[in-house]
Amino acid sequence: MEHNYKESFRKLTDYDLLDLLDKREGVSPLAIQAAEEELASRNIPTDRLDYLNEKIAGNKTRKTKNLEFINTIKENINGQVSAMILPEENPSTEKIVKIFCAILGVQFLFQLPPFYHTISNALNRTPVDFFWWEMLSIIAPPLQLLMTLDLLFKKKRGWALLIILTSFGITLLLFQIIFYTDSLPLTDPYFWIQHLPAIGILLIFLRKSFRDYYKVSMDFVTITIILSTILAVIYYFLLQLT
Repeated sequence: MEHNYKESFRKLTDYDLLDLLDKREGVSPLAIQAAEEELASRNIPTDRLDYLNEKIAGNKTRKTKNLEFINTIKENINGQVSAMILPEENPSTEKIVKIFCAILGVQFLFQLPPFYHTISNALNRTPVDFFWWEMLSIIAPPLQLLMTLDLLFKKKRGWALLIILTSFGITLLLFQIIFYTDSLPLTDPYFWIQHLPAIGILLIFLRKSFRDYYKVSMDFVTITIILSTILAVIYYFLLQLT
């Protein structure tokens, strides 16, 4: 074994031998002895030894800094992953809810003028002329305001209203795509821009962090989605009857 070390070490550079001796932890005593003997046999000048040792020390410092940098990145990544997995450590959930509620509030303000005109027209018409589905345009703004306030104050009802309304709209969209494919502008990007946000909102608020934020169980999620789907199916077929 010792002979093998000596033969191998003769092929190593001065730097490699010194580096080996610098990392002597976990290295065989026979290998250390063979490396020391090989270095001694080369009669390396002192100034070159100093240069090589400084180079080894510099490389060690760089490796240490690189390792610290990598560990910092790992800790940041682990922190981000933990923030997504552990909602109680994820302040972004509350921020997203507040931003979303602010958008709903602005949308509600823009809906007030047409809402006023709809109410005025409804009061000036006879019940015979008033179509039942027009009730949706009357109840939608107050319902949205209630949903926004509930979401802002972490009420489960607000979460349920949001899921019901978005699932309702998505189900109706699926019915239109299935039964009225030829009449829909499916190749128009603007058509999908109008409908994709609802799908995104549904997926976001179905995430575990948001369910935990509103203290929603999986059973409640299932019931809410089933209810919204049933309402959408009933609404669609009532439209077909009229």
